Amino acid sequence: EALVGVERALALDEAAAFRWLHRGQLLVELGRLDEAERAFDRALVEEQDLDLAMVERAALEARRGRADAAADWLTK
Repeated sequence: EALVGVERALALDEAAAFRWLHRGQLLVELGRLDEAERAFDRALVEEQDLDLAMVERAALEARRGRADAAADWLTK
């Protein structure tokens, strides 16, 4: 239900970085990691210095067992 709300909000403003970030967070909770990755990446397209999106990408990579990739996200 929360995901539907975020998607409705994105339909109104696709350039809202924090909405993409929130969508990614919800998708991680649902185990939809590939979609979450794309949402975090989109958040960073909209706002390149969005630290929380970088941290979420790092956490996603760590969850996938990719420690080096996670560390790379934390040093950007």
